[in-house]
Amino acid sequence: LPYFVGSLRDMTERFEAEESLRRAKREVEEALQQKDSVFSSIFDCVLVIDSKGIMQTVNPAVERNLQYSKEELIGQNVKMLMPSDVAAEHDGYISGYLRTGDAKVIGKGREVRVRRKDGSIFPADLAVTPMQVRGLPYFV
Repeated sequence: LPYFVGSLRDMTERFEAEESLRRAKREVEEALQQKDSVFSSIFDCVLVIDSKGIMQTVNPAVERNLQYSKEELIGQNVKMLMPSDVAAEHDGYISGYLRTGDAKVIGKGREVRVRRKDGSIFPADLAVTPMQVRGLPYFV
């Protein structure tokens, strides 16, 4: 006579864990969508740069006001948006702040001159705020 052997396992715990994971994923996706919507809706120009001054992201206001596309800016040094006399000193401000904590601009507001893609220069209010992501310094 042939015999068949089978086993049963209660899958309730696994199904609950999978549902919990799906719920957590939805919540993260919703939070990211909300963050992206807020970032995209801000009227003022917002740029995020790393510790070397390289632009990591920009909001649509940057594209509208400075005439560059996001693709033209991401990966480039923020100095490209400054008149040459100011741009020459910019990297020193960042490295000095990271080395000593002495903030010339960071954490303070001031008026600066900004260069558009067409070369025109206009005055703007600048506020720079430091932040960290996974222990690495960035500036908004």
